[in-house]
Amino acid sequence: MGKDALVMNANISRQFRSFFSGLALATLVSIVGCVGVDYGGLFLSSGDGPHHGTVVDVLAFWADGIEARSDPMRGGAMTPGFAGRVYLFGADARESMVADGTLTVQLYDDMQPPANPQVPREVWNLDQENLKRVLKKDTLGWGYDLWLPWSNYSKNITKVSVAVVYKPAKGAPVWSGSTLISLLDQYGKQHRPTVPDETFRRKS
Repeated sequence: MGKDALVMNANISRQFRSFFSGLALATLVSIVGCVGVDYGGLFLSSGDGPHHGTVVDVLAFWADGIEARSDPMRGGAMTPGFAGRVYLFGADARESMVADGTLTVQLYDDMQPPANPQVPREVWNLDQENLKRVLKKDTLGWGYDLWLPWSNYSKNITKVSVAVVYKPAKGAPVWSGSTLISLLDQYGKQHRPTVPDETFRRKS
């Protein structure tokens, strides 16, 4: 993964916390295939197809820094953005689910003074068709590989917060909570947009 660091959102269940405290980073950085492991009640399955059901937890991972990719919406121009992966889990946390609704990702500028309500700097809406295109399976199960172009990128912003909300076809929205993403490197300097690696592209 290079210098990028995975950031786990803070709004996950106690079951997820106990599991990921010692395993999450190693699992995501060194994906070795789709295997079944029973650990702390969370089942990492090698089942055949995506699972459908009621989603109660949204688990989001984001890479620190900015990743530049070719953006087809801007004629293929290299555009700064954020890379991450999102999982949807049911009540028993044994299998990740696939979306029957939409995902919305909200970006907040943490350099701005507090406001009520807080206004996101940018919002991305992903419908079912777009989600199907980025659905992939890894060791943790089925999830969504995201790269979100930051259209109003500013080098003056050094940290942002990202929140994901899943809106099912029926029922109440489910939030991931807020994840802080640092845009500074280890020396306190602005991350330069990097070219993509394969961290969020690996298939089982």
